[in-house]
Amino acid sequence: MGQPMKQRQRGIALLMTLSVLVVLTAALMTSIEERVKEVQFVEASRIDFEMRLQARSSFRALSTVITQQGLWVLLQSDLLPYHKQANCYMGKQFFSYCLDLTLPLGPNAYFVGLRVLLLDSAFPLQYQIRAKKESGKKKRDLLFANLLEQIHAQEVDFIPPDSAPFLSALNDFIDMDSFIDKQFFLGPENYYNQAIPFEVKNRQWDRLSEVKILPSYKDLRINPAQLRRNFRIASLPKEGSRNDAEPIEAININLASQQEMTQFFARYKGLQDYATLYGNRQRLAELLSANRSRITGERFKISPEALFTHGSSLANLLTDEGIDLNPKEQGLLTSQTELALFEWGLKIKNRGKRARALVRFTWNTKWSKAPKKIELLELSLI
Repeated sequence: MGQPMKQRQRGIALLMTLSVLVVLTAALMTSIEERVKEVQFVEASRIDFEMRLQARSSFRALSTVITQQGLWVLLQSDLLPYHKQANCYMGKQFFSYCLDLTLPLGPNAYFVGLRVLLLDSAFPLQYQIRAKKESGKKKRDLLFANLLEQIHAQEVDFIPPDSAPFLSALNDFIDMDSFIDKQFFLGPENYYNQAIPFEVKNRQWDRLSEVKILPSYKDLRINPAQLRRNFRIASLPKEGSRNDAEPIEAININLASQQEMTQFFARYKGLQDYATLYGNRQRLAELLSANRSRITGERFKISPEALFTHGSSLANLLTDEGIDLNPKEQGLLTSQTELALFEWGLKIKNRGKRARALVRFTWNTKWSKAPKKIELLELSLI
């Protein structure tokens, strides 16, 4: 009887030992797994930190090139040894220029490709949309409606939505008071009954993507790429302008493609003060695109960056072609870019991300070859 009892005790002890071993092994495996995750997290954080450092350093290098050589030389000149393509796409995102270049940034780190989107002609959303009458036609809301129609021009059976609810909500969201919108008188949207309630901000946007929070935004059927291409919240730095001044849009006739110019001029359909510009939109875009020099700008003996200015060369060109633009129409043509979005690739070891920088340029004069100041408004990794 004693022998079986001892065997049972030994079996129980063995089971207990095995149970302890299983528990310890599980704890050890959990610890190892947690350590592996911690190491991976630390490595990912280190690479992300390095990516951000490289994004800033590569932007500084890009700024140096633009300051020394000029934006025109970077994007258009045939003197720089890399391929350039105008009106290019990356996925669904449109860019004014795509530059095929690869630059080393350090050990196993590279700057890959550069894409540039000119934003001077984008519709500004940082101002209230005023429903003013202009020769019997509304102005800003008509421009907005024309742009919306243009965005969806390729869609079959597209019915343009009523944009007034969005414009009224936009006004109510960014004004500085707690009263309803006084332009369209639609009243504030019922934000507190939304799935995620939110309060009216009553100050300016911090990021363009904030407009997506307005419930009426979804009715516009604008995707993120279309939003970035056609709209902006950054203002053009015009001397002497006030916060309540009329929004300023312009098209860089040195750098914009013929297609971009035609689309920009077409936005002014139905505005009486811009009838000549709209009526001659295709001819004017073709004329401006065909007559600019692509290498030195020596034709008009001024710098490439200001090949077309608001001076005699552009005026003579339009006069010879019989296109008589009024001052408002001429004000839409500019020779220098003041707002642009840059995107480029970053590769560090086996990891890669894209950097996106929103940039504002200021210039000494209309004839300056390179900008006086390059201001980084926003830098992000995507």
